[in-house]
Amino acid sequence: AVISRVKEWQSEFSEVEGLATKLTQDCEHFGLPNPELGGLDDLRADIESYVASCAVFEEYTAELDKLAKEDWISFRQRLWVFEDFVGVWIEKAHSCPPGAVADHLRTELNRFRDLAPSLKHVRGDSFQPEHWRSLFNKLSMEKIKLKHTPFCPQFVVLEAQKDALSLSLRIRPQPAVHATRNSKIC
Repeated sequence: AVISRVKEWQSEFSEVEGLATKLTQDCEHFGLPNPELGGLDDLRADIESYVASCAVFEEYTAELDKLAKEDWISFRQRLWVFEDFVGVWIEKAHSCPPGAVADHLRTELNRFRDLAPSLKHVRGDSFQPEHWRSLFNKLSMEKIKLKHTPFCPQFVVLEAQKDALSLSLRIRPQPAVHATRNSKIC
């Protein structure tokens, strides 16, 4: 919504600039002093800054959406892709003009940078269906099939890191227990 509003401002400002140019030409034609339009340059600079910020944010969002569409089952083996994405975008965020958009982008990237290490705890290599149900429950996610679960950076929200870690630690010893129990039965 903000990006579309900034584009509207840019369009509206183009109309105002056109009117200012026409007014200046009319003043020259009639031999009148040119009007003082000093605030116009400041406004142009502000709008250009917002447009540049929004362009960076749109590019970021497009790349993030592409990642988010990948299914978790195949993506979980390539978590480094997400970490690389975050690292690259932290560098690119420095080129974003200062302002609210840049602040939001940096905040989100810092949150993702902090989140990335916890994703390994929910790779689910040793998860059984009941473990996935438990994790989805803790994340307040509706009932979905694991193979249809998309990778989404919000998959493990920061508040759920502790739950994901405890679930992961609780599950890790289970394959060894099951293997030991099965070997004694045979």
